[in-house]
Amino acid sequence: MPALIAWAFPQASSRDFRLMTDILSWFTILDDLFDGPAGRSKDAACLVIAPLIECMKTGGGSRVICHPEFKKITDAWANLWQRQVTGTVSSWRVSAAKDWRLCLETFIKEAENRQNKHDVSLEESILLRRYASCTYPYLNFLERTLAYQVPATVSSSAEMARLHAHVADTITYINDIYSVFREQEMGDDNNVLIILQRERGESQEEALRTVIDHLGGLAREMRILEDDLRNQGVEGVYFTGLKQMIQGVQTWTAQTSRYSAL
Repeated sequence: MPALIAWAFPQASSRDFRLMTDILSWFTILDDLFDGPAGRSKDAACLVIAPLIECMKTGGGSRVICHPEFKKITDAWANLWQRQVTGTVSSWRVSAAKDWRLCLETFIKEAENRQNKHDVSLEESILLRRYASCTYPYLNFLERTLAYQVPATVSSSAEMARLHAHVADTITYINDIYSVFREQEMGDDNNVLIILQRERGESQEEALRTVIDHLGGLAREMRILEDDLRNQGVEGVYFTGLKQMIQGVQTWTAQTSRYSAL
């Protein structure tokens, strides 16, 4: 995990580097937890996720009630949340809490889909998995690590929202290319390559080509959005940071022993 953060956020301070590494390590443990029973029942998933969301409302501690089995992961998150928000302004905390809530709630939805034996469509998968990783919360960290704030008049614009969605989808597709074998072995059918094979009857090689072509389309659209946003006052350092974030994820994903690429 330290290598991923180092590649994706080389500009991070030592404090933010340690925090982002700790969050990602914690998130990996949480993600692996849903490979078991917690990932096959909506109620079981809620037992894990609801206390984590409550931590962001109350700060954690004795005010959060959780199942004893999940106390360690809940307490760890309460600590990480406090480390994230210390010294930040209210608007950052609100944005971070929203992004983490959307991210964490995807575990519940995915568990519900498995419980109901619902094969998600390609469109459903894209919308769900856009929030299913740390990408949106880490986009909040990007401005922090760059010591740069996107102008308020632009941060909530439709163009910025599309750019962030494209970044999240790009990172999802990169992950899916390299993790497909692992997810096939585990019977997880949320990977876009697996969905393309099931939904469109594509071979694995055809599905890979489809995803690579789509990545190219996203890259072209991101360049257009960058031009638009530069004209609205967003400085080049922000786009450099976004590109480094994507490249860092790809570099790590291609090298980690966690996955085997096609």
